Amino acid sequence: MTEADAVRAFDQVPLPSFAADSDVQLDGTDSYRVVMGRNREVGPITVGTTAVQYLDGRIDAGRDGDAPQVWIGDTGFSTDVARALASALIAAADELDTAVAR
Repeated sequence: MTEADAVRAFDQVPLPSFAADSDVQLDGTDSYRVVMGRNREVGPITVGTTAVQYLDGRIDAGRDGDAPQVWIGDTGFSTDVARALASALIAAADELDTAVAR
């Protein structure tokens, strides 16, 4: 399969609902699509998402080696770590809010 063939094949596969962009990749005879979600700007920080999608429409949950990632800048995290990080940020902000009159 050529890259052009892979791109045409993926034209028939619906993108997941979170997709803002995608890029078809050819790895030997296997093809897949890297799906990128929209970027979210939080002050100077950019938060994004990526996942790998196969021609059958399936999103790799990590069993094939490419679990979905939440990105902060250039650093990717699993969804579990991203949730723990969000919780830790809220806890830290709550601690400071109790010490400072707002």
